[in-house]
Amino acid sequence: MVGKSENSVQQIRSVNEYGDGVSWFRGSIIGKGGFGCVYLANLKNPKSKYSFFPALMAVKSAELSISGSIQKEWEVLSNVKGCPNIIKCFGEETTMGHNGAMFYNLLLEYGFGGTLDGRIKKYNGGDGLSEFEVKVIARSILRGLCHIHGIGYVHCDLKPDINQ
Repeated sequence: MVGKSENSVQQIRSVNEYGDGVSWFRGSIIGKGGFGCVYLANLKNPKSKYSFFPALMAVKSAELSISGSIQKEWEVLSNVKGCPNIIKCFGEETTMGHNGAMFYNLLLEYGFGGTLDGRIKKYNGGDGLSEFEVKVIARSILRGLCHIHGIGYVHCDLKPDINQ
């Protein structure tokens, strides 16, 4: 029980170290990769008529000095808009953490479906997905890939643990 409490305190501390955005609060961590961490984010004032963001988003963050890959992702996502099979990017923002460090943040659509890996493990008691669901998911992924390839980009990081 002590370990769980310490882990929660450490997670809260790491969330606070990154700081919040102008219009959003950083929530719990939902993913971690080689180029940064992904957090849930809630709008500070979701009912505002001036809000251009959904009430719940995913925010990918990295320290500004090592955020080149995430900044490149912003550039690519800005050019591949309009495809329903690609996660939407709502913008970018720099925040200052509580320790004074600067962080680059990408404001992304939250994939409510979870990760493909999670769905595979959860479906049918862990025995895998039905043939129908495999076809639906594969078609969606391929449509997204066709869209980005048509614009001249190649996705080099497809794996089942990426949030959908």
